[in-house]
Amino acid sequence: MISSHSPFNLRSLWLQIPRQVWLFLGKALLLFVVWKMVYVFWLYPGQELDNWLVKTVGQHATMVLNGSANQNNYSDLLEPAVTKGDVSGPGLPLMKSQIYFRGKRVLGIMNGCNGLELMALYVGFIICFTGPWLRKLGFIAWGILAIHVVNVLRCVFLVLIMNSTLRPWFDLAHHYVFTILVYGFVFLLWHFYVKGIVKTEKRNVAKA
Repeated sequence: MISSHSPFNLRSLWLQIPRQVWLFLGKALLLFVVWKMVYVFWLYPGQELDNWLVKTVGQHATMVLNGSANQNNYSDLLEPAVTKGDVSGPGLPLMKSQIYFRGKRVLGIMNGCNGLELMALYVGFIICFTGPWLRKLGFIAWGILAIHVVNVLRCVFLVLIMNSTLRPWFDLAHHYVFTILVYGFVFLLWHFYVKGIVKTEKRNVAKA
């Protein structure tokens, strides 16, 4: 039996959590709810933002593939996505970007691959964390761009895997390896932001 004086007392640990942490978690939860409401009731039904990102990722991945090989073997095409009704909903203008190699389809890019959720996750953290708004806006702008570039490169490498002897490993790379790498990259962006804030606060304390 754990006594009230035990170092593992849950109530004691609960009370030791700093107020700043609760404030951050509260803002994060509120922002998450607001984001989901905006996405579900406004962005998702129209699909304008999702489809634009899907198209852009496909186009940029194709440009990188053709540019790296100095040829035009790859092409992309935005097509209506054929999914089950319980996934896309009736009449939903869901699109997917198909990447072709010499006329043969090698990769399809849909909503889950367009990077929007990652961008929202990244932006939410920056908004909720402390720091001047000018710095936040700067990190949000180049962070979104960096996430897009990494996502494009992820699609490029998936295409190269499909066109190589590593094709049997495509599912592993798609669902696990690149997912871990992309999320790790987002955490790295957060680390740079927090590290910069900590350095600024230390300098301000030293000057005081």
